[in-house]
Amino acid sequence: MLVNKEYVLHALNGSSKLVVDARLKRWYDGDVTGNPRDGHIAGALNIPFPDMIDSTNSIKPTAILEKNFSRVAPDKNKEIVLYCFIGQTACVDYVVGRSLGYNMKVYDGSMQEWSRDEKLPMEKTKKDK
Repeated sequence: MLVNKEYVLHALNGSSKLVVDARLKRWYDGDVTGNPRDGHIAGALNIPFPDMIDSTNSIKPTAILEKNFSRVAPDKNKEIVLYCFIGQTACVDYVVGRSLGYNMKVYDGSMQEWSRDEKLPMEKTKKDK
C-alpha cells in the first residue's frame, strides 16, 4: 500500500501507472507552500482530496466520485500512486479510489521528501496572465 520515491520515479517512466497529487489545485499549480520547492511531481495529475467530501465532511455520492476520478484516470487497470504534503490527505483519495475499484498506492514521503531532493523532477502549472 505504501511506496517510496524510487517507486514513484519508476511509475513516472512507465505507462501502467499514474502519479496523482491529492492536494488543492493551487498547491499543485505552484503556490507557495513552505516546502523547499513548490509545484508538483513532474508528470503528476491532480485529484484534489476536498472534491471527495461535502460540507459535512461526508463522502460525496458515488456518481460524483466516479466523475472526479474518471476525468483523470479513465482506465481502472492503471495503478494510481497518490501523494500530498505528507501522505495524510492522499489517504482520502486512496479510500475513495479503492471503493471505486482502482488499484491504489500512497507515496508516504510525499512532497515533504520529494521537494527536498533537487534531483527529483518537479514542475509548476503555467497560470494564465
